[in-house]
Amino acid sequence: MITASWWTIEKPPHGSVEWLKARKYFPDSDYTLVSASNAAAVHGMHRFVTAAELAVELMDDAEPVPSAPNEAMERGNVLEPALLEWAKDKLPLPLYEPDMMYGFGRMVSTLDGLCGIYGRECYPVECKTTTSRWTGTLPAYWYWQGVQQAICTRSRKVFWVILDGNLRLHMYEQIVELEDKERHIAAVNAFLAATDMGMMPEHAAPTVEDLARMHTEVSPVPVDLPSEARELLAWYHTANSQLKIVKQELDAAKAEIAQLLGSAEVGMLDGEQVVTWKKATRSSFDLARFESEHPHLVGEYQKKTSFRTMRVVGGNPNE
Repeated sequence: MITASWWTIEKPPHGSVEWLKARKYFPDSDYTLVSASNAAAVHGMHRFVTAAELAVELMDDAEPVPSAPNEAMERGNVLEPALLEWAKDKLPLPLYEPDMMYGFGRMVSTLDGLCGIYGRECYPVECKTTTSRWTGTLPAYWYWQGVQQAICTRSRKVFWVILDGNLRLHMYEQIVELEDKERHIAAVNAFLAATDMGMMPEHAAPTVEDLARMHTEVSPVPVDLPSEARELLAWYHTANSQLKIVKQELDAAKAEIAQLLGSAEVGMLDGEQVVTWKKATRSSFDLARFESEHPHLVGEYQKKTSFRTMRVVGGNPNE
């Protein structure tokens, strides 16, 4: 049992397997953690990570594997030192880069910087780059990250250093209220209580892909579905029929527009471009030819990925 108390651990090299483990597991245990960067997903308010995706990640026993950074992550990693340097003259207290990771209960935060003096209250400093224009309001997925950082560092505010899409630098001070701290702690506890039992948290709304990742072991034994499955199957068949009709309508409309375009690539309406019909090429790997010409190499280069597909058989049970 993890008690609701503060803790710190030495921060491993950023992006390493050790760092990924430190963000996922409570020190020297199998208890999973919620990292500050995923804090908003607990509330279903993250821009890039759904609550169900986070739940599946936490329930996955596989060892975390480092992945190549995307463009946004690369940009942030490159510019972070410059943003911290710019912030030094703007902050009310000395700025330093911590060599520790900060936790409270089953929450953990990796900080870009800390503003303060050792032994006194220190404030997290978070650097962000965005392609959008800064409007003066934190997006929800930044906001809850700040709340968790404030919880883990026992502070009441977070300083944000932001480079926006107009290449303008901004300093923003987020005041974190006790009410939001309590709300977030309760949400994290409820979320982890579900994942600890191998269950989807309430309101997670998983997709079929999420559930396939959650149930990787497949049993050949049929399962008797509950009576409410009749209603769900009827819903599926109705939606599938509507989808077919919509696709037919879409294809018919595109054909009519194509007749109006003829050989033209662009269609205009009232002086404005409204449709294009341009040539395109698509490259694909000819696996059949490769197997025919290089059969001895197929096994060496073939990579198999396991996945589950769903197929509904039979007709609408309500008809």
